[in-house]
Amino acid sequence: MQVTILYDHSSQNALASSINSTLHSLLSDIQTIKWYAIDHDTIKPCIGCFSCWIKTPGKCIIKDITTDINKDIISSDLVLYVTPVIYGCYSVAIKRTLDRLIPILLPFFKKLKGEVHHKQRYSKRPCFMMLAYNETLTLEEKETFMALTRANATNLDIPDPKVYFCTDKKDILQTITHIKSNLLNYSTGGNVL
Repeated sequence: MQVTILYDHSSQNALASSINSTLHSLLSDIQTIKWYAIDHDTIKPCIGCFSCWIKTPGKCIIKDITTDINKDIISSDLVLYVTPVIYGCYSVAIKRTLDRLIPILLPFFKKLKGEVHHKQRYSKRPCFMMLAYNETLTLEEKETFMALTRANATNLDIPDPKVYFCTDKKDILQTITHIKSNLLNYSTGGNVL
């Protein structure tokens, strides 16, 4: 089972540090994980040039770490994004990685659940997970984050995105233990999540 984990390491609070160390201590024995520690300087923003559809189909013309990230996402069974929740949204770095996924789409359209979306370039779809954290999450922030995650998953034609919220160290340990259990279950032929 191939897993890609993208975590925004620009957040330097205690909760972010705890998530980072717990992720690595609990998941480091899984050999098929590709780890990406990113921040807003690591990923350049999409410039909306659509070269990835017209000039270099399937490849962004901006050369940075997203070239490798997109290759790994395409071949992954699961993609886990780890992000602080900022006003109900992703961090800048995580948002940029999602924006830069446009090369995995085609410039053609289809109707999906009564909405118009781009067709997929590749037939394989990874499971899509968000581990979202903030010590002071409100219900409104959680609802906004869930809606945003579902919308992004729909755009990528990925069913059933999973979102886990963490507000303290206890949540972190339980959530990452749960994620690991599901990864191990999936790798032995079970369903993920």
